[in-house]
Amino acid sequence: MEYTIYTIYTLTCKDETVPGIYVGSTNNFSMMKHQHKSDSKNETKTNKLYNTIRANGGISNWKFVVLEI
Repeated sequence: MEYTIYTIYTLTCKDETVPGIYVGSTNNFSMMKHQHKSDSKNETKTNKLYNTIRANGGISNWKFVVLEI
């Protein structure tokens, strides 16, 4: 029997005065991390996560933390 390995992670602002946390899961963390970085720079992506990232220093002001694999 084969198992798919998932990663549960958070994305939070390095500026602790910015509230909120994004929790995600994926079976390909490096690809998902790249996708978040790309989407956060794409102005046509207007969901709450990417709008918040852009409004608070851009992706370089945010950190990914793996909670569990």
